[in-house]
Amino acid sequence: LYWQHPEFGLLSPGAFLPFCEKYGFIVPLGAWVLQKACQQLKAWQAQGHPYLSISINLSPRQLYDINLFEKISHAVHTNQVSPSSVKLEITESFIMQDIEANIKLLKSLQNLGVQLSKDEFGTGYYSLKYLKRFPYSIIKIDKSFIADMTSNITSMAIVESIIALSKNLGLTLVAEGVESKAQLHMLRKMNCDMLQGYLYSKPVSAGEFTLLLKKSGALASKKKVKINTQDYQYKTLSQEHCDQAVKVIAHSFCQNEPMTRYLGITEQEFTPFAELMVKKAITDGLSIVALDDQKVSACTIVEDMADPLDINIEI
Repeated sequence: LYWQHPEFGLLSPGAFLPFCEKYGFIVPLGAWVLQKACQQLKAWQAQGHPYLSISINLSPRQLYDINLFEKISHAVHTNQVSPSSVKLEITESFIMQDIEANIKLLKSLQNLGVQLSKDEFGTGYYSLKYLKRFPYSIIKIDKSFIADMTSNITSMAIVESIIALSKNLGLTLVAEGVESKAQLHMLRKMNCDMLQGYLYSKPVSAGEFTLLLKKSGALASKKKVKINTQDYQYKTLSQEHCDQAVKVIAHSFCQNEPMTRYLGITEQEFTPFAELMVKKAITDGLSIVALDDQKVSACTIVEDMADPLDINIEI
């Protein structure tokens, strides 16, 4: 949350949120943020971005608000957004205050349908045993580990271990503070699920973010290529067919996706992700969003390769 002050200009969260926390303004401010965030999410989804989600930081004092559950439920339902598209980020300082009561609160939020994110993982005194007790679906690696992971072998080992832990527990992992291509490539090789940081964008207003969506072309097209399974499994395709499908998709994304071109990601580097896309498309009926006719044409090659499969193209 940034504040565009009429006299002092754009203020970062650290410039005013501690005062709000100290003097009790954070609870009404947090309720306003919940409403505005869900309202903006609904607007973006109505503009053709139905799969967009939003993350909202909750302060420790908000989490002690006895009406917090009702406020979150009201914000979600009055703005008619899916609870699963709302992610609540929670810091460790709150969790360790009253563990049993906080577990009860987080489970009630989980039952509401929102996703819960453990923020700043790897710092503080958080015990790993609580990972199996708290209903988190997302872990965010603190940016202090990401900052020097390309030059500090200890930080690199910690990040790699956290990624492995999250995979084994079935949690989604987000790396915070990604600012260089070197960090990007290393995290991708470690199979980190999601990246966040200035490499992609500095904090922007809702209006500026809307323009970024349009400029990048992400989710702007309604053209989809969907592979239906019809009881067939990945193993029913020959290795040659699979390899060809991977090659086509990797080439298409690296040639047509603005973000992959901007980051300089090569087809070889994208291949592991293309392999996952092909496998999941065949086993789960994954939809691939197409950005232009070239990608649609490229993906239709899969239809000629996979005789047992039914390929539907919706334009």
